[in-house]
Amino acid sequence: FEKPVVAIYGSPLIIKGGPMRHLRPSLPRIMGDMDIIIRPETFDKAVSIISDMGYEPDDARHSVDFHKNGSPFGILDVHRFIPIGQYEYANMALIDQLFARAKEETVFDTKTLVPTHEDLLFILLVNLARNLLHLTSIYGLIYSIYDCRFLQANKPEINWDVIFKNTELTQSEALIAIAIRFMEQIIPDLFPEHILAKIQPFDITQPLYWFCKRQLRKNRMLGKYLSTKIIYNLLKLTGSKERLEQCILDTCLALKLDTDKEA
Repeated sequence: FEKPVVAIYGSPLIIKGGPMRHLRPSLPRIMGDMDIIIRPETFDKAVSIISDMGYEPDDARHSVDFHKNGSPFGILDVHRFIPIGQYEYANMALIDQLFARAKEETVFDTKTLVPTHEDLLFILLVNLARNLLHLTSIYGLIYSIYDCRFLQANKPEINWDVIFKNTELTQSEALIAIAIRFMEQIIPDLFPEHILAKIQPFDITQPLYWFCKRQLRKNRMLGKYLSTKIIYNLLKLTGSKERLEQCILDTCLALKLDTDKEA
């Protein structure tokens, strides 16, 4: 991908697979596209420049995905914000924090802002939870586990308070809890022992209700991209069976969907 696209205005913030490949180049990593965040004041101009270079944009509200003419595969995802919580203003506040803590480094021969290990871990956990509910690939899951272990080993003094502040700011407790509990089912010692204790003291009903409702509305029906059984099996890690059943049933009723548990 051409360097001018990545180095449009000073230093964009690179997220997801890009910084991980930069931090650990020895691990082979297939990347479908590059994800960067551009500050709001220069976002529209950046999108215009990339479009003028001949790349086709696909606007998804939180980001613009660019691909080559005639190709359905994206090569650069330019984010306005990271779609995490219910409120967009909270996501924009998170972006300000990410930029403030990031460090400028040379990534792929280009000056780029790289998030801290704490922010990378937070984004990893949120994306994993979202991807699990979208039936993520086994490769994505493996990368998440490797990256999670690497970030903690590479910085043993990782400050979990930063991650929890991000979580509180974006009201993403449900997503973080799902990701951590799910990965601990695979590798029990992946996280420090005290982490789950800090996540548990909150009412998970409303975050789960909002998240399920948003995903189901987006897909319009239970069976298109999501599996009720998979959602149920994952989310039951974070609450009682009765509360989760009621959460899913309330979601179905709100969307006027079939309320049969086996649907």
